Amino acid sequence: MIVQDNDLSGESGRRHRAAVLAAIRTRRCRAHTMPAEWFSDPAWDLMIDLYARHMQLPVESEHVRLPAGPLPPRWKRWATLIVGGGFATERDGILSLSAKGVEAMHACIEEVAASADRHAAG
Repeated sequence: MIVQDNDLSGESGRRHRAAVLAAIRTRRCRAHTMPAEWFSDPAWDLMIDLYARHMQLPVESEHVRLPAGPLPPRWKRWATLIVGGGFATERDGILSLSAKGVEAMHACIEEVAASADRHAAG
């Protein structure tokens, strides 16, 4: 099933968007409080940024590290792997999630959000 943006309406959508923004805020917080290389995961960083962009989330540009133009060399290596795996496409140097990438990120974020709900319920 291809996840459509309108699948993220209501409380489920609010919870899903909050989980994506929390992942981005967590990465930012880690980078400001501890050595960033401890948590370096360029593939995840790319995927979460692409997903936030795909969802058109209102994140400040400093939180989403993807440039508007061509990717820096370090990210380009990972982008090549992500594109090769079918999770993203690249057109004119701009990376976007593919349907497979959207589905994978949706499933991952939904699991994170559901886990948080279970822990909150005690």
